Amino acid sequence: MSILDLIKEKSEWEAFYNYKIDKGHLNKREEKELREFIDEEKYLNIALNINSEDFNFAPPSKKLINKMGSEKKRIVYCYSSEESMILKFITYHLLRYDHKMASNCYSFRRVVGVKKAISTITNAPNIDNMYAYKVDIKNYFNSINIDMLLPILEKVVEDVPTYNFIKKLLLLDKSIIDGKVIEEKRGAMAGVSFAPFLANVYLMDLDKYFEDNNILYARYSDDIIVFASSLEELELYKKYICDVISSKALLINKDKEYVFSKGEEWNFLGIKYHNKKVDLSEVTVKKIKGKIRRKARTIHRRKLRKNMSDIDTIKAMTKCFNYKFFETRNPNDLTWSRWFFPIINTDKGLKTIDEYLQMYLRYSVTGKHNKANYRIKYSTLKECNYRSLVNEFYKIKDSGEE
Repeated sequence: MSILDLIKEKSEWEAFYNYKIDKGHLNKREEKELREFIDEEKYLNIALNINSEDFNFAPPSKKLINKMGSEKKRIVYCYSSEESMILKFITYHLLRYDHKMASNCYSFRRVVGVKKAISTITNAPNIDNMYAYKVDIKNYFNSINIDMLLPILEKVVEDVPTYNFIKKLLLLDKSIIDGKVIEEKRGAMAGVSFAPFLANVYLMDLDKYFEDNNILYARYSDDIIVFASSLEELELYKKYICDVISSKALLINKDKEYVFSKGEEWNFLGIKYHNKKVDLSEVTVKKIKGKIRRKARTIHRRKLRKNMSDIDTIKAMTKCFNYKFFETRNPNDLTWSRWFFPIINTDKGLKTIDEYLQMYLRYSVTGKHNKANYRIKYSTLKECNYRSLVNEFYKIKDSGEE
């Protein structure tokens, strides 16, 4: 049965809802919205028309959002709430094709992920004596060439009606910005639920090459790393990767292209590895420090403006970072701790962040960095709900919850 035919089946929506709940993909607001969408059968209007040849969604809205830890913006596309819900349902069922992906593709899949990618690499024989090449693709999702993608997608998605529906969405080449419809090439449309699936499909031939040749390689969406026992061998792999990326009308981000020598520290997916130690990368630590620093300044200004007490000021900071580290639930992301804790095997980077956060918890009260800040004792920070990353890390390690 086509995925499009399943849209009208309430039992399938209940299964989708239960999957999202079981995986912890929904925050309270999202859970309420999905529950109402199902209970009120809001899917039926689209379900009854979606197989029609002349049916299509309205163009998505084009938005600019802040990139985490950066002043840069990234482009995302957003459909209406009801259309987005339908697309999420379709994306959930596209996982039936997950088995067609190469084992070395770790992004946005049901079973494998970052933990599997890092453990596969770090447990590889002779990993400490290998060279590595790492590369990042610039603006990957929105740069995907749809004319090149569609023949590959057609082979993967054997469900013809669903393939044709996705094809229509991708070929529309229109979006809405500031209330006006514009024509543009949108690629796989970052922000749309099925975009990660399309991003996996577009480079699956690259992944398959390294899998078929038993070469140590990993890809997580636009991040790629490959290993070799000699520089000559690595150069061949590098050339192959660059040639494929170029042939797909994609660009390499030269600022994120690296060659690592034998025994040298390498980094991938926000972690660094050296001599059996897996820790947070400097970039990861720098990004979170920037977020801490900016939030502390914002909260200190709020304290002055609203005449907040010292305790309420610290609590505002701890609430923000407890949510960031431990409590965020986003359908397309993991909490910060759930992403990193299962991967790292040392607390060095966590200690650095803990110390930095404690310093800026005190700064949020005084607006200064001086010895007088230490009148605000560690016990006070704890009373204000401060949670140490190091302590939380070892709690999880000791409980075996990884």
